[in-house]
Amino acid sequence: HLGATMLAWQGYTYVVAVVVIFLAVVLVVERIRGLDSFGLYVVTLIVGTVGFLMAMPYYYLQGDFGYWFTVPVFLWFGGLLVLLPFLFLRNAPWVVSVPALFLSVLAAAGGLYLYNPAYFSAVLTGQGYFIKSLIYSTVAEAQAPSFDALIVSYGVLTFFLAFAGFALFLYYLYAHRFRREHVFMVIFSLLGIYLPVSAAKFFLLGSPVFALLPAEVVLVGIDRLGLPQMRRNFASRRGPGEPLARPPPLGEAPSRGGGPHPDRAPAPERLVCHGRGHPLQHEGPVQPAGLQLPAAGAEGLSRECHLRLLRRRGDPGGHSHPV
Repeated sequence: HLGATMLAWQGYTYVVAVVVIFLAVVLVVERIRGLDSFGLYVVTLIVGTVGFLMAMPYYYLQGDFGYWFTVPVFLWFGGLLVLLPFLFLRNAPWVVSVPALFLSVLAAAGGLYLYNPAYFSAVLTGQGYFIKSLIYSTVAEAQAPSFDALIVSYGVLTFFLAFAGFALFLYYLYAHRFRREHVFMVIFSLLGIYLPVSAAKFFLLGSPVFALLPAEVVLVGIDRLGLPQMRRNFASRRGPGEPLARPPPLGEAPSRGGGPHPDRAPAPERLVCHGRGHPLQHEGPVQPAGLQLPAAGAEGLSRECHLRLLRRRGDPGGHSHPV
Protein backbone atom coordinates (compact mmCIF):
# COMPACT_ATOMS: atom_id res chain seq x y z
CA HIS A 1 0.00 0.00 0.00
CA LEU A 2 2.85 2.41 0.74
CA GLY A 3 4.45 1.79 -2.65
CA ALA A 4 1.14 2.33 -4.47
CA THR A 5 0.57 5.55 -2.51
CA MET A 6 4.04 6.81 -3.42
CA LEU A 7 3.44 6.10 -7.11
CA ALA A 8 0.01 7.76 -7.11
CA TRP A 9 0.55 10.77 -4.84
CA GLN A 10 3.62 12.95 -4.47
CA GLY A 11 2.45 14.18 -1.09
CA TYR A 12 2.96 10.75 0.50
CA THR A 13 5.27 12.40 3.06
CA TYR A 14 2.09 12.94 5.07
CA VAL A 15 1.58 9.16 5.30
CA VAL A 16 5.24 8.64 6.21
CA ALA A 17 5.01 11.20 9.01
CA VAL A 18 1.83 9.61 10.43
CA VAL A 19 3.38 6.12 10.47
CA VAL A 20 6.69 7.24 12.03
CA ILE A 21 4.98 9.27 14.78
CA PHE A 22 2.61 6.36 15.45
CA LEU A 23 5.51 3.91 15.73
CA ALA A 24 7.45 6.14 18.13
CA VAL A 25 4.42 6.74 20.38
CA VAL A 26 3.42 3.05 20.45
CA LEU A 27 6.97 1.93 21.28
CA VAL A 28 7.18 4.37 24.19
CA VAL A 29 3.72 3.49 25.54
CA GLU A 30 4.18 -0.26 25.24
CA ARG A 31 7.66 0.00 26.76
CA ILE A 32 6.17 1.71 29.82
CA ARG A 33 3.46 -0.97 29.98
CA GLY A 34 6.03 -3.76 29.64
CA LEU A 35 4.85 -5.03 26.24
CA ASP A 36 7.07 -6.23 23.39
CA SER A 37 6.87 -4.15 20.19
CA PHE A 38 9.46 -6.02 18.16
CA GLY A 39 6.86 -7.40 15.72
CA LEU A 40 5.48 -3.93 14.95
CA TYR A 41 9.00 -2.63 14.35
CA VAL A 42 9.81 -5.44 11.91
CA VAL A 43 6.54 -5.00 10.02
CA THR A 44 7.20 -1.26 9.65
CA LEU A 45 10.71 -2.01 8.35
CA ILE A 46 9.40 -4.49 5.76
CA VAL A 47 6.62 -2.18 4.58
CA GLY A 48 9.04 0.71 4.14
CA THR A 49 11.63 -1.38 2.33
CA VAL A 50 9.14 -2.82 -0.16
CA GLY A 51 7.34 0.49 -0.69
CA PHE A 52 10.43 2.62 -1.34
CA LEU A 53 11.95 -0.01 -3.64
CA MET A 54 8.72 0.03 -5.68
CA ALA A 55 8.71 3.81 -6.07
CA MET A 56 12.47 4.40 -6.50
CA PRO A 57 12.65 3.84 -10.31
CA TYR A 58 9.81 6.27 -10.95
CA TYR A 59 11.25 9.14 -8.90
CA TYR A 60 14.73 8.50 -10.27
CA LEU A 61 13.59 8.66 -13.90
CA GLN A 62 11.39 11.71 -13.27
CA GLY A 63 14.28 13.65 -11.77
CA ASP A 64 12.59 14.06 -8.37
CA PHE A 65 14.90 11.68 -6.56
CA GLY A 66 16.89 14.37 -4.76
CA TYR A 67 14.05 15.89 -2.75
CA TRP A 68 10.71 14.09 -3.09
CA PHE A 69 12.25 10.67 -2.52
CA THR A 70 15.30 11.07 -0.29
CA VAL A 71 13.61 13.22 2.36
CA PRO A 72 10.86 10.65 3.06
CA VAL A 73 13.57 7.95 3.07
CA PHE A 74 15.46 9.88 5.74
CA LEU A 75 12.23 10.34 7.71
CA TRP A 76 11.17 6.67 7.54
CA PHE A 77 14.44 4.79 7.95
CA GLY A 78 15.99 7.51 10.08
CA GLY A 79 13.10 7.09 12.50
CA LEU A 80 13.59 3.33 12.52
CA LEU A 81 17.33 3.79 13.12
CA VAL A 82 16.74 6.16 16.03
CA LEU A 83 14.22 3.75 17.58
CA LEU A 84 16.52 0.74 17.22
CA PRO A 85 18.55 1.34 20.44
CA PHE A 86 15.31 1.91 22.29
CA LEU A 87 14.10 -1.47 21.02
CA PHE A 88 17.26 -3.19 22.23
CA LEU A 89 16.73 -1.68 25.68
CA ARG A 90 13.33 -3.31 26.09
CA ASN A 91 14.63 -5.38 29.03
CA ALA A 92 15.92 -2.27 30.82
CA PRO A 93 13.62 -0.17 33.06
CA TRP A 94 11.66 2.40 31.12
CA VAL A 95 13.14 5.19 33.25
CA VAL A 96 16.42 4.31 31.52
CA SER A 97 15.22 3.46 28.00
CA VAL A 98 12.88 6.44 27.49
CA PRO A 99 15.55 9.08 28.30
CA ALA A 100 17.96 7.14 26.10
CA LEU A 101 15.46 7.45 23.26
CA PHE A 102 15.29 11.23 23.59
CA LEU A 103 19.09 11.43 23.64
CA SER A 104 19.30 9.34 20.46
CA VAL A 105 16.73 11.60 18.77
CA LEU A 106 18.76 14.68 19.63
CA ALA A 107 21.98 13.02 18.41
CA ALA A 108 20.35 12.00 15.11
CA ALA A 109 18.92 15.49 14.57
CA GLY A 110 22.31 17.06 15.23
CA GLY A 111 24.06 14.66 12.86
CA LEU A 112 21.54 15.35 10.08
CA TYR A 113 21.93 19.09 10.56
CA LEU A 114 25.71 18.82 10.21
CA TYR A 115 25.40 16.54 7.18
CA ASN A 116 22.83 18.58 5.24
CA PRO A 117 20.96 21.55 6.78
CA ALA A 118 18.43 21.52 3.91
CA TYR A 119 17.48 17.90 4.63
CA PHE A 120 17.30 18.71 8.34
CA SER A 121 14.85 21.52 7.66
CA ALA A 122 12.78 19.36 5.29
CA VAL A 123 12.55 16.49 7.79
CA LEU A 124 11.78 18.80 10.70
CA THR A 125 9.01 20.63 8.85
CA GLY A 126 7.70 17.58 7.00
CA GLN A 127 8.58 19.21 3.66
CA GLY A 128 6.47 22.20 4.66
CA TYR A 129 3.42 20.21 5.74
CA PHE A 130 3.65 20.89 9.46
CA ILE A 131 5.90 23.96 9.88
CA LYS A 132 5.81 26.68 7.23
CA SER A 133 8.91 28.60 6.25
CA LEU A 134 8.89 32.37 5.78
CA ILE A 135 8.88 32.06 1.99
CA TYR A 136 6.22 29.36 2.00
CA SER A 137 3.96 31.47 4.23
CA THR A 138 3.74 34.16 1.51
CA VAL A 139 1.80 31.79 -0.79
CA ALA A 140 -1.93 32.58 -0.80
CA GLU A 141 -3.09 28.98 -0.54
CA ALA A 142 -0.80 28.42 2.44
CA GLN A 143 -2.70 30.98 4.52
CA ALA A 144 -4.87 29.74 7.36
CA PRO A 145 -8.58 29.74 6.44
CA SER A 146 -11.18 31.56 8.48
CA PHE A 147 -13.20 29.56 10.98
CA ASP A 148 -16.48 29.97 9.11
CA ALA A 149 -14.85 28.89 5.83
CA LEU A 150 -13.55 25.79 7.56
CA ILE A 151 -17.00 24.90 8.91
CA VAL A 152 -18.77 25.49 5.60
CA SER A 153 -16.16 23.47 3.69
CA TYR A 154 -16.85 20.29 5.67
CA GLY A 155 -20.46 20.96 6.66
CA VAL A 156 -21.74 22.32 9.96
CA LEU A 157 -22.95 19.03 11.41
CA THR A 158 -19.98 17.07 10.11
CA PHE A 159 -17.50 19.58 11.49
CA PHE A 160 -18.80 19.53 15.06
CA LEU A 161 -19.46 15.79 15.05
CA ALA A 162 -15.80 15.29 14.11
CA PHE A 163 -14.70 16.86 17.37
CA ALA A 164 -17.19 14.70 19.26
CA GLY A 165 -15.71 11.66 17.51
CA PHE A 166 -12.20 12.77 18.46
CA ALA A 167 -13.31 13.00 22.10
CA LEU A 168 -14.69 9.45 21.78
CA PHE A 169 -11.33 8.13 20.59
CA LEU A 170 -9.58 9.90 23.44
CA TYR A 171 -11.94 8.07 25.77
CA TYR A 172 -11.22 4.77 23.98
CA LEU A 173 -7.52 5.49 24.37
CA TYR A 174 -7.90 5.71 28.14
CA ALA A 175 -10.54 3.03 28.61
CA HIS A 176 -8.81 0.38 26.47
CA ARG A 177 -5.30 1.10 27.74
CA PHE A 178 -3.75 2.58 24.59
CA ARG A 179 -4.61 -0.05 22.01
CA ARG A 180 -2.69 0.43 18.78
CA GLU A 181 -5.67 1.19 16.57
CA HIS A 182 -6.83 3.90 18.97
CA VAL A 183 -3.34 5.43 19.15
CA PHE A 184 -3.16 5.50 15.36
CA MET A 185 -6.60 7.09 15.04
CA VAL A 186 -5.76 9.80 17.58
CA ILE A 187 -2.49 10.68 15.81
CA PHE A 188 -4.14 10.56 12.39
CA SER A 189 -6.96 12.79 13.65
CA LEU A 190 -4.61 15.33 15.22
CA LEU A 191 -2.65 15.74 11.98
CA GLY A 192 -5.81 15.65 9.86
CA ILE A 193 -7.37 18.45 11.91
CA TYR A 194 -4.20 20.53 12.24
CA LEU A 195 -3.37 20.66 8.52
CA PRO A 196 -6.68 22.17 7.25
CA VAL A 197 -6.63 24.66 10.12
CA SER A 198 -3.09 25.73 9.27
CA ALA A 199 -3.52 26.12 5.48
CA ALA A 200 -6.44 26.16 3.06
CA LYS A 201 -4.59 23.93 0.57
CA PHE A 202 -4.86 21.00 3.00
CA PHE A 203 -8.67 20.79 2.99
CA LEU A 204 -8.47 17.58 1.00
CA LEU A 205 -6.07 15.98 3.50
CA GLY A 206 -8.54 16.62 6.30
CA SER A 207 -11.47 15.03 4.46
CA PRO A 208 -10.82 11.42 5.65
CA VAL A 209 -10.66 12.56 9.28
CA PHE A 210 -13.82 14.67 8.99
CA ALA A 211 -15.57 11.64 7.48
CA LEU A 212 -14.39 8.91 9.87
CA LEU A 213 -14.84 10.78 13.15
CA PRO A 214 -18.52 11.71 12.60
CA ALA A 215 -19.15 8.16 11.37
CA GLU A 216 -17.95 6.83 14.73
CA VAL A 217 -20.38 9.14 16.54
CA VAL A 218 -23.27 8.00 14.34
CA LEU A 219 -22.34 4.34 14.85
CA VAL A 220 -22.21 4.74 18.64
CA GLY A 221 -25.56 6.53 18.55
CA ILE A 222 -27.17 3.70 16.58
CA ASP A 223 -25.83 1.14 19.03
CA ARG A 224 -26.99 3.13 22.06
CA LEU A 225 -30.50 3.55 20.65
CA GLY A 226 -30.73 -0.19 20.09
CA LEU A 227 -31.78 0.10 16.45
CA PRO A 228 -30.24 -3.27 15.44
CA GLN A 229 -32.18 -5.00 18.23
CA MET A 230 -35.35 -3.18 17.19
CA ARG A 231 -34.90 -4.46 13.66
CA ARG A 232 -34.42 -8.02 14.93
CA ASN A 233 -37.54 -7.73 17.10
CA PHE A 234 -39.55 -6.46 14.15
CA ALA A 235 -38.29 -9.30 11.95
CA SER A 236 -39.17 -11.90 14.60
CA ARG A 237 -42.74 -10.59 14.81
CA ARG A 238 -43.15 -11.16 11.08
CA GLY A 239 -42.23 -14.80 11.53
CA PRO A 240 -39.41 -16.70 9.87
CA GLY A 241 -39.27 -16.24 6.12
CA GLU A 242 -42.29 -13.89 5.93
CA PRO A 243 -41.67 -10.90 3.64
CA LEU A 244 -42.34 -7.31 4.60
CA ALA A 245 -45.70 -5.81 3.67
CA ARG A 246 -45.58 -4.14 0.27
CA PRO A 247 -47.69 -1.23 -1.00
CA PRO A 248 -50.50 -2.06 -3.46
CA PRO A 249 -49.72 -1.95 -7.18
CA LEU A 250 -49.96 1.36 -9.02
CA GLY A 251 -53.58 2.29 -9.68
CA GLU A 252 -54.99 -0.08 -7.08
CA ALA A 253 -56.69 1.40 -4.03
CA PRO A 254 -55.17 0.43 -0.69
CA SER A 255 -57.19 -1.62 1.76
CA ARG A 256 -59.12 0.25 4.47
CA GLY A 257 -58.98 -0.45 8.14
CA GLY A 258 -55.62 -2.17 7.98
CA GLY A 259 -57.18 -5.44 6.74
CA PRO A 260 -56.43 -7.41 3.60
CA HIS A 261 -57.48 -6.14 0.21
CA PRO A 262 -61.06 -7.21 -0.63
CA ASP A 263 -59.98 -8.72 -3.95
CA ARG A 264 -57.28 -10.86 -2.41
CA ALA A 265 -57.46 -14.02 -0.38
CA PRO A 266 -56.57 -13.56 3.27
CA ALA A 267 -53.08 -14.60 4.19
CA PRO A 268 -52.89 -17.83 6.20
CA GLU A 269 -52.53 -17.37 9.90
CA ARG A 270 -49.24 -18.26 11.44
CA LEU A 271 -48.78 -19.64 14.90
CA VAL A 272 -45.27 -19.83 16.29
CA CYS A 273 -44.45 -21.23 19.70
CA HIS A 274 -40.81 -21.78 20.64
CA GLY A 275 -39.58 -24.80 22.52
CA ARG A 276 -35.91 -25.54 22.98
CA GLY A 277 -34.83 -23.37 20.11
CA HIS A 278 -37.21 -25.26 17.72
CA PRO A 279 -40.26 -23.20 16.72
CA LEU A 280 -43.53 -25.10 16.26
CA GLN A 281 -45.61 -23.27 13.71
CA HIS A 282 -48.83 -23.75 11.79
CA GLU A 283 -50.37 -22.01 8.81
CA GLY A 284 -54.04 -22.37 8.00
CA PRO A 285 -57.50 -21.83 9.51
CA VAL A 286 -58.06 -20.99 13.13
CA GLN A 287 -59.34 -24.51 13.89
CA PRO A 288 -57.12 -26.90 11.96
CA ALA A 289 -58.52 -30.38 11.84
CA GLY A 290 -55.25 -32.25 11.93
CA LEU A 291 -53.02 -29.99 13.99
CA GLN A 292 -50.71 -32.22 16.01
CA LEU A 293 -49.99 -30.62 19.37
CA PRO A 294 -47.31 -31.90 21.71
CA ALA A 295 -48.08 -32.55 25.32
CA ALA A 296 -47.07 -30.03 27.96
CA GLY A 297 -43.41 -30.41 28.79
CA ALA A 298 -42.52 -32.04 25.47
CA GLU A 299 -39.68 -30.42 23.53
CA GLY A 300 -39.19 -27.98 26.38
CA LEU A 301 -42.65 -26.36 26.00
CA SER A 302 -43.91 -24.48 29.01
CA ARG A 303 -47.43 -24.99 30.32
CA GLU A 304 -48.41 -21.49 29.18
CA CYS A 305 -47.14 -22.08 25.67
CA HIS A 306 -49.01 -25.38 25.50
CA LEU A 307 -52.28 -23.70 26.54
CA ARG A 308 -51.79 -21.06 23.87
CA LEU A 309 -51.53 -23.76 21.24
CA LEU A 310 -54.69 -25.45 22.49
CA ARG A 311 -56.69 -22.21 22.60
CA ARG A 312 -55.60 -21.39 19.09
CA ARG A 313 -56.86 -24.81 17.99
CA GLY A 314 -60.33 -23.94 19.27
CA ASP A 315 -60.39 -25.09 22.89
CA PRO A 316 -60.96 -21.90 24.94
CA GLY A 317 -60.42 -23.65 28.22
CA GLY A 318 -57.16 -25.10 27.14
CA HIS A 319 -58.35 -28.68 27.74
CA SER A 320 -55.98 -31.22 26.39
CA HIS A 321 -56.91 -33.25 23.31
CA PRO A 322 -55.43 -36.58 22.45
CA VAL A 323 -52.63 -36.27 19.94
